Amino acid sequence: MRLSLITTLLLTTVSIVSADAPNDVAFGGIWLRGSKADALDHFPVGSHYAQQGGGNKQAAEWSRKLLGALRKQQKPDGKRLVDRMAADDYQPQASSGRAMVMACAINYEHSETTMAAGSRKIFAEIGFDLILCNFSDRNVVFTLPGRIQFIDLGSGVEKSNAMLTDLYETELISQFSRLATYCWSGNLAFQTVGITKISIFPEARQRFPSWMQEHPEAYYSQLVSSCFCDAVGVPVTPYSHGEEAIYYGLSEKLCDAGTLESKRIQDESATGSRFILKKPDYKLEVVIPGFQEAIAQRTELGSVAQYCAYSRLIVKGNGDAELSSEKYSGNVTAIMTRGDSLKPVWLSSVDATGKMFSDAASSLKKSKSPALRRMFAECAP
Repeated sequence: MRLSLITTLLLTTVSIVSADAPNDVAFGGIWLRGSKADALDHFPVGSHYAQQGGGNKQAAEWSRKLLGALRKQQKPDGKRLVDRMAADDYQPQASSGRAMVMACAINYEHSETTMAAGSRKIFAEIGFDLILCNFSDRNVVFTLPGRIQFIDLGSGVEKSNAMLTDLYETELISQFSRLATYCWSGNLAFQTVGITKISIFPEARQRFPSWMQEHPEAYYSQLVSSCFCDAVGVPVTPYSHGEEAIYYGLSEKLCDAGTLESKRIQDESATGSRFILKKPDYKLEVVIPGFQEAIAQRTELGSVAQYCAYSRLIVKGNGDAELSSEKYSGNVTAIMTRGDSLKPVWLSSVDATGKMFSDAASSLKKSKSPALRRMFAECAP
């Protein structure tokens, strides 16, 4: 049984683009989040399909397949993102004011075996983004996040890897191609809000899948961004340490890529990090203290399990002035068959986390704070 989910959401920009913008979007291929050294550890399957510094013929071939699928969808004078893609030999120029590069960014791959309705099932999942960057001002114009999932009976690493491979080879290209049909009108935001800090308590980190424990930022970045856009229509720029391989790789598409180096050095932080992307105008800090599960109800046929997630969201404005700092929680329920024992289920914790962030975004939007109202007005596209 396969279940595929896809979500399209418009994220952040500070560039105003007219509705009759030219076809000047270069395609940058398929990339993995994180550093080049992280690829094999965090993406044992995806590393065969994504470029992480080049040199992988199979990865290059999959990027070409994706580009071919996008080309088949193009329409002359169309207003969709895919219609604005430039010719293969086009090279954007940073000094021109518009240096647009689009790519597929793989955020995570994950599989989990659990008991459901008396059967052992595997949940395999891949999270990815369509990213459009303007390297003239070193900003993300927008991202369109997507998620694909495969559910099947069975267990074991071999089965899990086969399911992930199937998702990469049969779903990723078609789902990314759907994202690229987004109608890009050019009505974009004047200011940006982005995730600048993610703090994870040790007890929460222990609950993460092994691939997430060291670097959970990409996962939470996508989840928070998706929930905020879906709930209140406000884009959120992705969290970045600045030194991510994907942004280096995309910047190499520019014919004057060397001009970015001086700008990068000028923005060098006190810690020595040199950021390819500019920092957002409004800052969102996320704190994850932990998760809980409990039996909500017992019946003769089985039990109802409740999975809970908790967080604190801190919003900061100019000069790091704190605009809001509130605790939030979310919970979901799941039916346990008779004889099953209560145990942590990461996918249920994820559902609770998504509900929590959606409720948090709606709560912030309803706030009567003048500063928060101004932020939403300035950051809405």
